[in-house]
Amino acid sequence: MISFSILLATFFLSVASLPHFDHVVIFGDSYSDVDNPVITTSAAWPTYLSSYTGLGASVKSYAKQAKQCIHIQTEQLPQFIRAVTHPPPESTLYIVFVGFNDLAALGGKGNATWDDRLKVSSCPVQVMSNLTVIAGAKYFLWFKMVPFEIVPLFMPPNGSFKNIGPQVARLGELGNSLTTALLEDFAATNMNLSVGIFDTYSLFNDIHTHPSSYLNGSLPPDVNNYVTRNKSRPVNADVRDSFMWWDQNHPSEQTNRIVARRVADGMAGSTEWVSWLPSKPPTSQSLTVYRNKKTIVALGFAIGVLYSW
Repeated sequence: MISFSILLATFFLSVASLPHFDHVVIFGDSYSDVDNPVITTSAAWPTYLSSYTGLGASVKSYAKQAKQCIHIQTEQLPQFIRAVTHPPPESTLYIVFVGFNDLAALGGKGNATWDDRLKVSSCPVQVMSNLTVIAGAKYFLWFKMVPFEIVPLFMPPNGSFKNIGPQVARLGELGNSLTTALLEDFAATNMNLSVGIFDTYSLFNDIHTHPSSYLNGSLPPDVNNYVTRNKSRPVNADVRDSFMWWDQNHPSEQTNRIVARRVADGMAGSTEWVSWLPSKPPTSQSLTVYRNKKTIVALGFAIGVLYSW
């Protein structure tokens, strides 16, 4: 059994080893899309993060609406690679927040195979592994998938996809567990990396369970409906901030602010919603495997980028 003192030492080592982040690079879907935000009256959470951290344009999101994790590999990473300069790895945090569209697609299939589930769960880890090769990335933060059972899109009686809601919720919970296990292995075998997990799942559940602690609009806090549902409702800010959701499947601007604030706190060392995984020195065998993998990934991305040009 691991002693409490060892766990405590690991905790303080993880927090103390975090640098001051000067750059944040984000990959994902519509939840993080700043170029074409779903909420036309406001902004996605990365925009709030740039304000809360004071980093401004140094928070860069490559996320795009309707994308699955595979599109990070085929579209967003190549776009990042083609950038003229890459931020210094010693002060850059790479964030991966994806999975909503992947699981909605799997839930619609009816019988998702284990291979399908593993592909979705392992994809964020592969993105991080690729970033270590193409950008020398050292610091990562993975966002857990939100609890789909509280997303209006999947909730009875009016959710458009309410029929597949229970299956998608189960897939999401399982997917979070699988990705966490894979990230633990990834972090444990790469001693020079710091890998964090942002517990989006628990945060959204906490907002849903204790809305008055988070939602501060002029109406009573509402976690089951959404801003755009009632077209006749005034959409001024004090009303919008009463809702957890903007539409059937996207967080409201107030929820985006909450996410951004908690991420900013995590970047500064808070562990309320962010946990950093322990690492261990690599063996000679793991180093050989890692170097071979880096060579293969580098060649693959070089070919992919040339082809995309």
